[in-house]
Amino acid sequence: MNRWWMAWLRGLSLVIAMWIVVALASIVPVWLRLGEWSTVKWTTWPWLIAAAAVPPIVLVAMTIGADARVPRLRLPTVAPLVLGPRGTRTYFRDVPGVLRGAALCFAFAAL
Repeated sequence: MNRWWMAWLRGLSLVIAMWIVVALASIVPVWLRLGEWSTVKWTTWPWLIAAAAVPPIVLVAMTIGADARVPRLRLPTVAPLVLGPRGTRTYFRDVPGVLRGAALCFAFAAL
């Protein structure tokens, strides 16, 4: 696969992970106020649209965009770079970005 396709796929998986975190974190508050949700009158549609659209954009820009801004080292050989990153840290490198996007969703909801 080419690099653009892999970045797009990673961005999509990050956005899906962020929405899963938001859904899981919203279960208890929604469950505790289940009867009151039917009487809610939503009057701030622009904020709800911003809460749905802005966090994924920020999430992708902060995680995938950060990879593009990483300074490149000039090495005499590329042998250490052939294998790529290793270890369990590489699997969790996007967790702070996902949590940041979920926090942004809740910040918009609080407004």
